[in-house]
Amino acid sequence: FKASSARVRNGSAACRIPMIPLLTSRLGFAVMDCIAGFYGSEDIVECSCMGIYPAYESVRAANGNWHCIDSGFGRIGGLGSWRPFDDGTVMVDGFWHPNYREQACELFRTLIEAARTAGRRIIMPVADVDEAKAELAEQLGAIRGPERLWQPRPGFLVQMRDFIAI
Repeated sequence: FKASSARVRNGSAACRIPMIPLLTSRLGFAVMDCIAGFYGSEDIVECSCMGIYPAYESVRAANGNWHCIDSGFGRIGGLGSWRPFDDGTVMVDGFWHPNYREQACELFRTLIEAARTAGRRIIMPVADVDEAKAELAEQLGAIRGPERLWQPRPGFLVQMRDFIAI
């Protein structure tokens, strides 16, 4: 994950293998991407690397989309997704390697702009312990909203707060 110039692009099958090291690394996020269903690897071990790409493609199948931070050298430095819901809300979430913090702003701006085409209210759910993601949401102008619980696996609850993109 050596820092390099990177760009945000649409996720594709070309990301299938390069996304594995990112998603299995200990990045310090309790919740990596709740839309695709990924919790931080410090607490929940990803049992199947071959299920990662299909999880992101299922977001696309649900009328959402996903993007990545692509280093251009076979490395993915961040992933994010957005998905609309029947009530007009669009959820945006994602994560990044610390070496790609600058590009994470661009990733989330891209996700938010794409999500605006699919709904009228954009929320970014952030785990209470994910300070870096909360700071990013506020940097992007999102305001703190209500709390929620997310259950990534049976018997495992995560306290989260919605940030509302303006």
